[in-house]
Amino acid sequence: MRHTPAAHATALRALLTQPPAVLQRQVGDPLLLLQIGIWDALLALLRPGAEPKALARALRAYTRSTGYFMACARKDAMRHDLDGRAVELVSEEHRTGALKAVQGRRRRPAAQREIGEAAA
Repeated sequence: MRHTPAAHATALRALLTQPPAVLQRQVGDPLLLLQIGIWDALLALLRPGAEPKALARALRAYTRSTGYFMACARKDAMRHDLDGRAVELVSEEHRTGALKAVQGRRRRPAAQREIGEAAA
């Protein structure tokens, strides 16, 4: 099963006492990139009894999804605060890194198909 950024956002929201506007609610909603350093703000919203490690895993899954990387790789992409307000441009370093990550993920399935065909 492929997980979309919207599915990862749902997992994140389930750990929080109030849903931040910055997170996608459903497939098709705009994917807003998170502001650098947003961890403390998200941690402050952690539900009682929820583990910070679970929040860290959910945040990592969201920010390392192909859809998130694709949004980050766009020219003039912006990062957003919890309320969904644009606060800063994505750095060229992060944009380039995201582009490389997307390209690497696209190459990986092709290489796996080649290995499968060679083994057949």
